[in-house]
Amino acid sequence: MATWKKLARLKVTGQGEIYRVQNQETGELAIMKRLLKSPQLADSDGEMRRFRREVRSQNAMEHEGIMPILGWNFEADPPFYLMPEAEMTLEDLIERNPSGVGPTEAAEIILTVIDTIAYAHAQGIYHRDLKPANILRLDGHWVVGDFGMCRDLSTDSTTITRPNTIVGTVAYVAPEQYDDGHAIEASADVYALGKVFIHLLTGRRPFPYTQLEYVPAEYKYLLTKALAERPADRHATVAEFGRQIELVAAKSDTLRSVEDRGKDLLSRGIKGDTGATAELLALLLAEAGDEALYTSFVAKLPEPMLAAMQATNKPAFEELIKTFNEYSEGGHPFNYVDVIADFFAMVYRIAENAMIRRLALHRIMTVGASHNRFYVGEVFARLVSSVKDPNEILMAADVMREDRTAAHWYSGYFTAKHALPRQIREILDEAA
Repeated sequence: MATWKKLARLKVTGQGEIYRVQNQETGELAIMKRLLKSPQLADSDGEMRRFRREVRSQNAMEHEGIMPILGWNFEADPPFYLMPEAEMTLEDLIERNPSGVGPTEAAEIILTVIDTIAYAHAQGIYHRDLKPANILRLDGHWVVGDFGMCRDLSTDSTTITRPNTIVGTVAYVAPEQYDDGHAIEASADVYALGKVFIHLLTGRRPFPYTQLEYVPAEYKYLLTKALAERPADRHATVAEFGRQIELVAAKSDTLRSVEDRGKDLLSRGIKGDTGATAELLALLLAEAGDEALYTSFVAKLPEPMLAAMQATNKPAFEELIKTFNEYSEGGHPFNYVDVIADFFAMVYRIAENAMIRRLALHRIMTVGASHNRFYVGEVFARLVSSVKDPNEILMAADVMREDRTAAHWYSGYFTAKHALPRQIREILDEAA
C-alpha cells in the first residue's frame, strides 16, 4: 500500500481533519480526510459508521459532478480516504466576488450542482449538508463532495443520526432538519440549494437572514418557494427547481427588459400619464403566459396603478386580475401568500365589477385557509367586517357558504374589532 506524507493540515471539520498529502513513491498530490477520533465524541461507533457510509456512498456514484474517491483505509489508525486536490471551493469563488458572481454565472453553477444532486437522489442518496464549502472546482468543472452527512436510502438499515441533533450546517440547513435529520426528504436539499444560490447571486451569506431583497427580481419567487418553511410548499424535486431556474435564466434578459419597460411605464402612469398606463396594461396582457413576470411584478403593483388601469381599460384590467388569480392557485410560501392577500384586498376595494370583487374575496379566503396563514385571516376578517351594502353582504355570504371548511377556519378572526356582520351570520346559520 502506498505511503502518504502529510504536507499540510488544511482544516478541521466536525468529523475529520483535512490534509494535503503526497505519495512517497510517485510524488502524486492528493487530499486526505482522516476521521477525527476523540474520547469526547458521544457516539464514536456512529462516527465510524458515518465515515464508512460517506466513502461507500460517494465511491458508488458514477457521475462527473461527484468528487471521486482515490482510495481508503478503514483499518488505519485513524481511518482515512483520499480524493483529488481541487482548484478551489465555491466558497472561495464567493469570497473573491463579495457582490455576487452575476446571474448568468450563478445560474450555470447552480444548475451544474442541481444536475449532480438530482443524480444522487436517483441513487437514493440525500446529501443533507450542501454548502459552498462542499462544492469544489476540479479539472475545470464543479463537483460535490463531503457526503459525510448523507442519508443513503438503499443501505441505511439503522438510524445513525440522533433525534434533536441537527444534521447539516446551520446557514443552509432546512428547518425540518432541526427536528429529525434522518427523516428528511429531497426537499431538504432543495432548501439548501436555494440558500447556496442566494449566496452565489448576492455574495451575502444567507444567515441569519436570507437576503432575498438583494436577489435579482426574476429569481425571487422561485427562491421564495425553494425556501418555504414547510417541505410540501417547496419544489417537489431538485430537478423541478432546476427547470424553473433554467426557464428564468433562458428568458432573464427578456424578462429584465420587460420589467424595465414596466417600471418606466409604471412611474409615468403613477404621475398621470394615461398613455403609459394603457401601454403598461397592454404589455402585461401580452406577457400573460410569463408566470415569473406576474409573480414578481404584477403582484407588487400599487393600488393607484390598479385603479388607473381599470379607469383606462376596464375589460383589460379584469383580464389582468383573472390571469393573476390563475397564478395564485396551489401552494405558495407563507410570505408570498401575504402578497397574494394584499393584492386581492386592493382589487376588492377598487373593482367596479361585482364578479371581480367576488373573485378577489374568494381568493383571499381560500389562500389563507389552505396555508393556515394568520395574516390573511386578519385581511379577510377586516374586509368582510367592513361590508355594508346589501348586495355586498349577499356576495360575501355566498362566498363563505360556498366553502364551509374555509369559512369555518376564519371564525376565530372575527372579533369585537372585526365582527362578522349580523346579516352574513344569519344567512350562514340559515344555510347550515
